[in-house]
Amino acid sequence: MKNFIFCFLLAVMIFTASQGQCENWKEFFKDGDGTWQYDKDSIHYPKTKKNFLGLTVRDKNIVNVWTQPINGKEGPCFFCKGVVTIKCAERTCSGADGCSWEVKFFPNNWFSIEPGSRGESLLKKVCP
Repeated sequence: MKNFIFCFLLAVMIFTASQGQCENWKEFFKDGDGTWQYDKDSIHYPKTKKNFLGLTVRDKNIVNVWTQPINGKEGPCFFCKGVVTIKCAERTCSGADGCSWEVKFFPNNWFSIEPGSRGESLLKKVCP
């Protein structure tokens, strides 16, 4: 009986460890150039701040999220997946090409998020 319990627990541990995190891709923008998705489960608030009670909480003004293009003019882009950082209150973004076409050429700069743009569509999905 002990061997059965040991084998069962071992099998459960191996099966559980082999399960990776699932990605939860949702569409956020579509135009003539293609369709863009963000991973809803990757939304992360990297900064913390003190709230009015003095407790440390996540600062939801800055958001990191993974994005990827699908069905673009050039076909699938397997290396275009990347992290976009958005400053919600300032309406600026930096990182992967999920917020602005300019990011491809200037990846470390911050760009204004224009109304009706891909970046604004993402901002509306990930910013509180």
